[in-house]
Amino acid sequence: MATTDYNAAHAARQIDALVNRSQTRLYTHSPNDVLVQIALPLILILAITTRLTMVASNMNAQKDMVPAVMELWKQELIMRIDRALDAWEAEANLAMFPDFTRIQWADAWPSDERYQQLCRKAQELNDPHALQEYILATALASQEVESAAALNAMAPGQDLALHPGSPEAAYAEAYIAQRRAQWQESIERLQWETVGHVAIHLPVGPDAGAADAKAQLQRIAVGLQQQGYPLMAAVRGEYGTEEETP
Repeated sequence: MATTDYNAAHAARQIDALVNRSQTRLYTHSPNDVLVQIALPLILILAITTRLTMVASNMNAQKDMVPAVMELWKQELIMRIDRALDAWEAEANLAMFPDFTRIQWADAWPSDERYQQLCRKAQELNDPHALQEYILATALASQEVESAAALNAMAPGQDLALHPGSPEAAYAEAYIAQRRAQWQESIERLQWETVGHVAIHLPVGPDAGAADAKAQLQRIAVGLQQQGYPLMAAVRGEYGTEEETP
């Protein structure tokens, strides 16, 4: 009996060590850092569009205006990217979970539709390239017809498109990547703490030992998946990819 108690306690310590090790390695920022980048409001986009229209109607020297037009085009593009990024955050319910304490629970397992939506939406972060292309496409598609016409009138013949490999495209991609990294860091932290909560509240099998800690974490990951809380690839990868039935 004493041996069984020792094995169970030792397995629990192994699980806690693995969870805590991963948290320490992955997270170095405060949860509040996830929303540190402030999105520029729509009124600024409208102001730029109005300015472009006014300048185009009163312009006398088009050649002298080309650098200014290109700069305004870049500013407007970044504002529209901000809007697309904000829309993703809103759909994911990210702002509702500045920390782990906002998650609702039913004993060992989460019971929170808002958090469920966040975990499901976070699966898009597993394919950074596809998410980046989606954000860029959304931003470009939202450009106002009036704004595009004003830009073309002020800088006729200028290529106002975002070409892959161009400096403008590289800047836009880096801008999106920075925000995406903030999302990933915040959601990974929430999911590590979720796994830790489940591991603490589930009973450890009497035959569990040090070598079984990782297998138990795999079973927890599968259990979360089955209940609609899929872990991100970076978190799930700590436990291996084999999906065992818990």
